[in-house]
Amino acid sequence: MWRLRVVHTTGYAYQSPVTASYNEARLTPRSNNRQNVILNRVETIPATRSYRYIDYWGTAVTAFDLHAPHTDLTVMSSSVVETERAERPATELGWGDLHSEAVIDRFDELLRPTGHVPASKRVASVAKKIAKSHDPAEAVVAVGDWVRGELEYLPGTTSVHSSGLDALKEGRGVCQDFVHLSLMLLRSMGIPSHYVSGYLHPKRDAVVGDTVDGRSHAWIEAWTGAWWSYDPTNDAEITEQYVGVGAGRDYADVSPLKGIYSGKGATDLDVIVEVTRLALPTEEPAAIRRNAWTTPRAAPPGCRCCRCSASACWAAGSPSGSGWAASCRCRTARWPRWRPMFAPSRMPCG
Repeated sequence: MWRLRVVHTTGYAYQSPVTASYNEARLTPRSNNRQNVILNRVETIPATRSYRYIDYWGTAVTAFDLHAPHTDLTVMSSSVVETERAERPATELGWGDLHSEAVIDRFDELLRPTGHVPASKRVASVAKKIAKSHDPAEAVVAVGDWVRGELEYLPGTTSVHSSGLDALKEGRGVCQDFVHLSLMLLRSMGIPSHYVSGYLHPKRDAVVGDTVDGRSHAWIEAWTGAWWSYDPTNDAEITEQYVGVGAGRDYADVSPLKGIYSGKGATDLDVIVEVTRLALPTEEPAAIRRNAWTTPRAAPPGCRCCRCSASACWAAGSPSGSGWAASCRCRTARWPRWRPMFAPSRMPCG
């Protein structure tokens, strides 16, 4: 298990004052059986109110808007996440099961072409050949092998609007293009598959305190009886180095920032991602780390500190209103300290 801190800063510089803007940020890592979000905070400069919701695909979205004139906008997401190596599922289906009516109906949206993952006769022909000589799980890796043979990793040759077919014609691209082309093959052979966005710590042997210029990354999730993840760009299974953020049909569903603004002129964009490996708290029981929410309890006997108010902690410790966090600062009371999964903007419990 690793504990990673990810700081993702995006800066926009407008050529003329913008009078209003409406934005959505998908920068909050997700919690699942492979990773646990210890805290996350999304802030903007200029400061404004925001609200968070979960979109159709299960990705956390921070929505905010600005109505005062501004020439610059900075969005910073800070997260601490515990990650583990992803395990391949024990249950794997054959082609007959994947092509059943029940599976096709269940995963219809993840089998259809999209703007970034278009249909192609050439790609469908390659997919058919791969499927003939591999079972579904093996085909996922074989798809990655074929894609790496067709594409050279070269930043700057494609854009966020490029499709997998565009990258195939160019013969080069970045992780986004490797994933889109892989999805074209997988969906052509009937394997439901997600585009996954996130971050990658580039050093497998990273030591605690090692901060690097990380990078936004993308990989795939394929369903062959159960979901499992694979990185076609690096021919790698998903390890502790990976932090997942969003999943969808293609890049358009998980774009880190999107929005509209009222103003003239172009926009300059600057993105900085820093990833740091942190020490794991050895004194904290693993059961507590993996279950961030706890059952509410009464305040410590004899404690009159307002910070120990169970009702206040209940409300502030959980963005969904279903958790409790207590951190008594009264010297006379002895009480365990609990931390929520997400760090709200104002938490009276410490």
